Amino acid sequence: MAEAEKYKSYVLKNHPDSRYAAGIINPGKAIDMEDTAENSYKRLYALFEAGEFEQVLQLGKNFAEQFNDDDLLPKIELLTATATGRLYGFEAYKKQLNEVALNYPQTEEGKKAQDLLTTALPRLESDKFNFSGKPASVKLLYSFPASQKDVALQLKQKIDSAITSLNYKNYSTSLDVYNIDTTFVAVHGLENPERAGGFAELLQVNKSYEIEKEPVVISTENYRVLQLHKNFQAYLEQQNNP
Repeated sequence: MAEAEKYKSYVLKNHPDSRYAAGIINPGKAIDMEDTAENSYKRLYALFEAGEFEQVLQLGKNFAEQFNDDDLLPKIELLTATATGRLYGFEAYKKQLNEVALNYPQTEEGKKAQDLLTTALPRLESDKFNFSGKPASVKLLYSFPASQKDVALQLKQKIDSAITSLNYKNYSTSLDVYNIDTTFVAVHGLENPERAGGFAELLQVNKSYEIEKEPVVISTENYRVLQLHKNFQAYLEQQNNP
């Protein structure tokens, strides 16, 4: 009994905002906090799935402060680390993963972060583009300022309509975040640069579409490098001056 009281005193003194403290003071409140914390994380993950990475970082910081609890924090930190990588690239992602691994080494998320640092990231470290050989598949990229997301979405819908009308079953589109300032409309499934250029030209000259914006042709392999290392300008320079 004395040990239990000692533990309660320790929790209330050192972790007054945790759900454990809430459970000591008011068991019903602890259950409410747990439910609220779990729902908040689900909301955060839904935003991540929707590509709203900036909101994930903002809300993740707020939730980490609001739910100061060891069970929830590693999950939030790992998710925000991934969102950081999607917005700011490889080095920022690596730094955030390292913090998760160091701060939560005994948790599932900390171990996953360490595994990524040890096994996955070394294979992704190169920021070099490959312009040799025949690419397995290519993409078209239409670049927009992030503030013009609605315009980008309209273009995506127009291209989707063209793909459906032309019965190009292997083609698809997506709205991809590049960084905090730029969004891409990406066209996937194009077999080679020639077919990509032909499809882009069709979208420009066909009166049903008349898409004036010039796209960038890029291999799927190089697109992965570009998104990971946030080096779009370097790609454009190398593409124009091979």
